[in-house]
Amino acid sequence: MTSKKQSLLVPFVHGYLAVNFGEVAYLEAQGSYSRIHCLKGGPIMVSRTLGKIEAKLPMNVFLRIHHSYIVNLTYVLEFHTDDGGYVIMKYGDTRVRLPVSRRRHESVKQKLRSAYIQI
Repeated sequence: MTSKKQSLLVPFVHGYLAVNFGEVAYLEAQGSYSRIHCLKGGPIMVSRTLGKIEAKLPMNVFLRIHHSYIVNLTYVLEFHTDDGGYVIMKYGDTRVRLPVSRRRHESVKQKLRSAYIQI
């Protein structure tokens, strides 16, 4: 069983599902719902706002990059400041481009600098 300190307990139609933080690539706001994009099993829709989920996530693992997106730093491959700003995420065998809001550019740069070794 996965440690509760390293997992989200996600409500779904038939009960609850424990999802390890390492299995979550990113989270996406969908109005008053959120979609949790998992590496195994695909996305899970939950009836929680992104803000409510964000309040329970470890911020050393996850980062809010936009009003509609929270990313797992483990899967951020690139950060681009052109074209409005965006990150390239590893999501299974594919790459996903997610927007970074202008007001979050600096915090994204700082967080990535502290999470990775710069050369």
